[in-house]
Amino acid sequence: MGLRASRLAFTHDEAFTYNHYISKPLGTILEFDGPERSNNHLVNTLLAKVSGHFLGKRELPLRLPNLAAFAVYLVFAWLLLCRRAPPLVALSGYVLASANPLLLEMFGLCRGYGLSIAFLVAALFLADRALERPPAAHLEAGALAILGVGVLAQLVLVDSYAALLLILGANAAQGPRRARRLFAMAAVTLALAAAVVPIVRLFASAGFYHAGATHGFFEDTVKGTIFYSFMRAPYAGWARPAALGVVVACLALSAGTALVLLARRGENGAERATLGLAALPFLSAAAALTQSALLHTGSLRDRTALFFVPLFAFAATAALGWLASRNGGLHLVVSTAAAVLALASLVHLARVANTRESFLWWFDADDRRVIDDLTRLHGARPIRLGVTWYFEPSLNFYRVTRRLDWLSPITRESPFGAYDYSYFMNIDVDEALRRGWVPVARYEQTHSMLARPGG
Repeated sequence: MGLRASRLAFTHDEAFTYNHYISKPLGTILEFDGPERSNNHLVNTLLAKVSGHFLGKRELPLRLPNLAAFAVYLVFAWLLLCRRAPPLVALSGYVLASANPLLLEMFGLCRGYGLSIAFLVAALFLADRALERPPAAHLEAGALAILGVGVLAQLVLVDSYAALLLILGANAAQGPRRARRLFAMAAVTLALAAAVVPIVRLFASAGFYHAGATHGFFEDTVKGTIFYSFMRAPYAGWARPAALGVVVACLALSAGTALVLLARRGENGAERATLGLAALPFLSAAAALTQSALLHTGSLRDRTALFFVPLFAFAATAALGWLASRNGGLHLVVSTAAAVLALASLVHLARVANTRESFLWWFDADDRRVIDDLTRLHGARPIRLGVTWYFEPSLNFYRVTRRLDWLSPITRESPFGAYDYSYFMNIDVDEALRRGWVPVARYEQTHSMLARPGG
């Protein structure tokens, strides 16, 4: 992860956040005073600003908060799963929760998605303890407070916050010291609402809440997450339907387990905690659908839906663990099935993992090479560079952080204008050649081209 974070060129969304928020004064960040306000993942922006100030405005320092969050994620995911399943099942669930390529990508980028999921898992660990041994007002409030920070890291996590609040609230309402526990949870929630509601209003005024899709929850969130998890996989044609079948089967098992435990009213603390984990992805999905209906946002997809990956793994692991504990004869079957899924996940990760390019922002892989080539070409003269608009944030990031005074600010105007050089994305290369642009450098990884005007 560290090697990837240091070698991967800064991507479009990371650079956009740096250019318009991280590099700006604190007031601009806190007031979301910039374009595409939803791109300002507040906690990540603040941490990256501090890290970049002390360690340098380069790829690794700016991504360091997310790398640290990954360590937190790994620790709390293991501690949580160990409480809910036998060792082999817990280990298999741990692999499922940690070996998703797109999830790992987000922990290696300067974005809020990885940070938010780390806070989510830490909160679930405290919530699990609270459900198992009530009354525990400090654990319940602590879980919600930690998840609240996760919401400020990425606002889509408000869906899981609502789901966890419902689970903890329902448990507190039926247990001892209910008034004190419910008051503590209400206080944390009101404090979070005071911070989040103004941000949501800003997003609503801009008409953009998150990068959503329009085909519905199952198509965009469930199937879409599977689709992006198998990007760059040569076997994706058969693996995606197979993965969908496994996901549906595990969700059915989780739902069945939750219904059985709900009917039993959680006879003991372990069953209450298992019920909470098994129900959480479904309640989060319900909250996401409610959000879409009330705020007219699109369905969660790819990076905005990633928090469902650990929720799914935790729910399936808890359900399998409970099933194994109820029937000794099933223990071997459950452990074997979980181990096979974990092994398949590891093999898939080994096939698609790389330190060269992003899965979602693959087109930025050669941006540093372009800057290096332009540095070699410019001599003593200033250069005006045109680009396909996708490249603008990343190339401006390198222009500013490397203090390339000879390179004029890059715009999103057509790359076919009056420039000294233009950097064309693969989709524009044929048209550039047809118009007589002369190649200066071709980049095999992204099939892009740096060129100068002909004539």
